[in-house]
Amino acid sequence: MATTVTLNSDLIEEVKRVTGKPTKAEAVREALVEYVRSRRRAELLELEGKVAFSRTNEQIEALEDEEGL
Repeated sequence: MATTVTLNSDLIEEVKRVTGKPTKAEAVREALVEYVRSRRRAELLELEGKVAFSRTNEQIEALEDEEGL
């Protein structure tokens, strides 16, 4: 899906540097994936002690891999 957005060029260059991605599009995709992953982890941490959860870290990572994250 093509989307046009205005982004801070210094920030984009920093994202490219940090991710090692050569293009703006790849860098933005990588940053979005990492953001979603981070938010999901934060949401899980908020549930700590509130629900019974029996998945290991390896199982969670395998699920992320299946989802393409």
